[in-house]
Amino acid sequence: MEKLSEIVLKNGVYVYSNLYKCFEYTRVFLGI
Repeated sequence: MEKLSEIVLKNGVYVYSNLYKCFEYTRVFLGI
C-alpha cells in the first residue's frame, strides 16, 4: 500500500505540473 500511494502521488504531481505548464503557455499565447 505504501508503494501504491507513493506512485499515485508522483503521478499526481507530474500531471499537475504539466497542466500548469499548459495553462501558462495558454495565458502567454492569449496575452492575458
